[in-house]
Parts: sequence; C-alpha cells; structure tokens
Amino acid sequence: MSNAEHERRLYFSSLYTDPVKHFVRIHGWLSVAMERSLSIQSEKHREKSPLLKYLTFPGEHAIDVLLFSEKRMIEETKTGFPSVVFCENRPETLTEINKRLGRCLGVFPFPFENAVFSRRFESYCPFDIINLDLTREIFPRNGRIESNTIRAIIRLLQLHENQNFDVYITFKSSPKETNPDAVNDFQRMVNDNFEINRNLKEAFVESCGMECDKLRNTDFTLFWCKSFPKWVLEQGLANKVGGKLVGEYFYARKPKHGTPYDIITFLFSFQRSGSHLMSKHKMIKETQIEILRSFSLNPIDVDEILRVNTEERERLVEDVKRIVQKPPKSAS
Repeated sequence: MSNAEHERRLYFSSLYTDPVKHFVRIHGWLSVAMERSLSIQSEKHREKSPLLKYLTFPGEHAIDVLLFSEKRMIEETKTGFPSVVFCENRPETLTEINKRLGRCLGVFPFPFENAVFSRRFESYCPFDIINLDLTREIFPRNGRIESNTIRAIIRLLQLHENQNFDVYITFKSSPKETNPDAVNDFQRMVNDNFEINRNLKEAFVESCGMECDKLRNTDFTLFWCKSFPKWVLEQGLANKVGGKLVGEYFYARKPKHGTPYDIITFLFSFQRSGSHLMSKHKMIKETQIEILRSFSLNPIDVDEILRVNTEERERLVEDVKRIVQKPPKSAS
C-alpha cells in the first residue's frame, strides 16, 4: 500500500471515530433509537422480538451496531448480530466489518443504491431503523441528474408503506462536488410546490429571510437543512406514513487535501396511517404542519457545542476508544 493510500484510509477511518461524529451517534441516533425501542415494546400486536431490526452502513469499526447492542436495542449472540443488515462496497472495509460483527442477518457487498432494488433486500423489509450514513453528496457532480440515491430513498419508503419506522440520513454538503443541474431540478421541484401552497413559501421566507434560490447561493448547508426535510416528509406521505423531523445536525470537515465541506444528519420518525379516510386526511394535515415546523427548526451546530463543552468532547473521545477496543467476533 502506498503512503498516499495509507493516509487516505487513515483519514477516512477518522471520520467515523472523531467526537463530532460520535456526538451525533449519542445525542441523535441513540436517543431516537431508544424512543423507537420503547414504542416497539408498547406494540401489543407485535408478535416478534421487541429488539430492533436495523439497516446500516457501519464503517469498519461498526460503532453504531456495538453501541445499540450495549443498550440492548438490537440482538447480539456469540456469533453475531442476527437482526442487522448492512451495505458496504469497499472490499477492505467489508472484511473488517465481517471480523467485527460476525454473522449478520444480511450483507450487501455493493452500493445501497443497487441493493435496495433487489428481491433479497425486499425480503428483509420492513426495518425498524434505517441508517443511511452516506458520507457523500446526495447529488454527486459526476452522477446523473436523477440521483441514484434519491431513487433509492424513494424505493426504501415504498418498501415501508404503512409501517412504523425511523430513518437517519447523513450526507455531504459541498457545492463544488455537487451536480448543479441535479440541484436545479430539486430546487425547481421545491419551488413548484411552493406555488401550489403559498403558505409554505411564506413560512420558508420568514424563517430563512430569503427565498429558496437565494438561500442556496448564500448558505448551501442551510439550503439543504430547510428544503430536504420537506421532500422526505412528502415522500413519506405518498407511501401512507406520516413523518416528523426529530433531529437535525451539522458539522464541518476540513480535509488536508481538498475542499472543506459540511456533513448534515437528518433524523425522521414515521408512523403508519389508520385505514379510514379521516386518518388519511389527518395525516395530510399533520404533514403540512410538520413541514412548516421544519422550516423554523434550527439545525444543531455540533462544532460549536463541542468548542464550548470541552468535557463532553473528551468524554466522547474516550467512549469511542472504548467501543473500538472491543474484541471482534472473529476473535471471541
């Protein structure tokens, strides 16, 4: 392995082990997952285990899986994690995950955007928690205008029609690395919807101080924070699930080589509608209210919190070290 390749791997690994990432795991993912776990335990009609069925992109250390297992929210046996499904298309990272987790319910050694359209993937649905930790642009510059990731998210919501579940979506906010034509299409879709519902547009402008087009050019990360939840909530409504934005975080990345960028994480919770017409009407109304609320929600600046709270930063650093040092399943 060349020095450049070794440096690249070390940098990529650090993106999963630094305190800003772990802050989102602890205060975002884990907090919401505990709420979902409690909700499942209260579902009297649920015939299977109250433990979570979990879809994730875990990274080589699989910190999220180990963390959820510590809290007894997903099943762990001596040989693996029988309620976990994951995607990983990098062979060297896949090898490390397999060592660490052992046997899982399902493994897809290719991109999520391909996996979600397979029959085998469909057989694992529904999931209780879907963690799409993309760590890349949702509209990559060299990708097609009709983003494969967007198509995959739509398909995932279709596979969870009329189900109760949570979705975490994390992606890279970098204008220089994003396909401008694809963002134009996404922005046009948002604006077209605003023309239909003027109240939404007025609320957006009041919250952001400017219209969607100008916000994109002024603050690309805030543009995503204000527009992307609206799209996700509307896609959920189309698949008979009412959604809520229950968390929104961002933090900066400053690679040694390359352009600085932000990482954004959205946390959504979805509930199925009732079967009768009034339930569906109520869901439509509640979705509109939730979209309005999402415009006024201020995303949490993780860098700023940890800059002020140095004790929390150190605690997170030590917690990551503790989890990473756990023996892999292949060595137990």
